Amino acid sequence: MAKISGLGAAAFVGGVDLSGDFGAVNTIKGSHVLQMIRGADQSAADRLALRRDGEISYSAFFNAAAGQAHLTLSALPRTDVQMQVLPVGGASAGLVTAAMVAKQIGYDTAEGEDGSLLATVQGLGNAQGLEWGVLLTTGKQTLTAAGNGSNVDDLAGSPTSTAFGCAAYLQCFGLTGTSATVTIQHGTLTSNYAAIGGGLAFAAATGVTSERIASSATETINRHLRVAVTGTFSSFIFSVVIVRYRAAIS
Repeated sequence: MAKISGLGAAAFVGGVDLSGDFGAVNTIKGSHVLQMIRGADQSAADRLALRRDGEISYSAFFNAAAGQAHLTLSALPRTDVQMQVLPVGGASAGLVTAAMVAKQIGYDTAEGEDGSLLATVQGLGNAQGLEWGVLLTTGKQTLTAAGNGSNVDDLAGSPTSTAFGCAAYLQCFGLTGTSATVTIQHGTLTSNYAAIGGGLAFAAATGVTSERIASSATETINRHLRVAVTGTFSSFIFSVVIVRYRAAIS
């Protein structure tokens, strides 16, 4: 892939598309806590990498309309919030995406001398750190009936699989109907798809929701990936990101 800009980026929080309300994504950070283990007899630092962490922070415009930034962010939920940022603009399956289960820290508003009204929000990783994956949907995708998503060739042929499992993130922005269930499938070819681990699926969505799921840490994940959606609905608006682990993750 050639070098590109961040124009056309998107940002989703807890099943709400806030792309138009975010003026800037200030931080997308994955990190480890480091422990200093330098002995008194050493002249330089030694450090151990400890628990993983992550942060997504952003500046938002004040928009009090239903389903927009103010009502979504000012609620300051104590529960987990899923955040996704697509720093690469576009709506194609296979685009790189940052995803994280977070605790929202603050909703700080300020009015500038020029009359501007902005809010700043920070999300800190909870239980997992920041993860980078790829879209399995065409951005925020709409289905009108059950079906399969587009193929994503996540390894481009070399290697043909990995053996360290995966995680996946779902954001459901809206559903008209009874429910929709999203299953993650993989295949060595585009003609032999099967569910990862015999059934890596999100809980049935019945409305606005978000969820993170993960396979076992030793699951083989084949080259080709897609989503399969079942259920009864006339409109299902959703986004799915998969994170393929290319080394052992504890």
